[in-house]
Amino acid sequence: MRPNGFIAVAAAAVYFLAEYLERASPQDRRRMLWAVGGAAVLFLLLLNQLLGPFTLVETYARGEIIYGTAYSSLTPPGSTMYRLLPPGTLQMPPPDASAVEKLALFFWYNPVYFLKLAFVKGAVFLAFAKPYFSKAHNVFIFFTVYPCYLLSGWALRRKRNAPVILAFFTIIGLQTLMVMFTVEDWDCRFMAPILPFIFMLAAVGAKQIWGHRFPAWDKIHPKID
Repeated sequence: MRPNGFIAVAAAAVYFLAEYLERASPQDRRRMLWAVGGAAVLFLLLLNQLLGPFTLVETYARGEIIYGTAYSSLTPPGSTMYRLLPPGTLQMPPPDASAVEKLALFFWYNPVYFLKLAFVKGAVFLAFAKPYFSKAHNVFIFFTVYPCYLLSGWALRRKRNAPVILAFFTIIGLQTLMVMFTVEDWDCRFMAPILPFIFMLAAVGAKQIWGHRFPAWDKIHPKID
């Protein structure tokens, strides 16, 4: 369930909504959109409470990309290699504002810097960039995770409307979005929960590409009634 277990609930909702849309009438679809809108409002209210004790905006001001490494605010003064230096015109929201209000105001005051920092964190996260790992470890990452990305893209291309494919990509996408809005941790605890779904999507992609070369499972193992 940690660190972002609620994402699984959102993915399950996407799965059932995708199945529902296949047979829903136009009137049912309108009702569903209203329900999704109401759920989004409730989620923002809940998020405002959950983010209360955290200091996200302060990490933006420090330009952190990966917490606890040279990609964080621990970078020596004057070094800009592994973190983004904020602009001199950076404006901070009022300290007494709510968590969601701080995020909104920080974006309103510093849209270019906010988007730049968010996209860099998202890119570093998905690239599985771990310069503090050994070279052998990074080579292993390159030859395992990156091919899985390619196969996952093939799975989405061929089965983009399948509810389970959409659910798996929801988990990966929301986890990436959470990192873009917060910060990746040094110990990969944000990447580890989505690796199984990347591997499963890659398996679907491999089945689409090379499945015709292998006998079907039910031909090898007869079905059991």
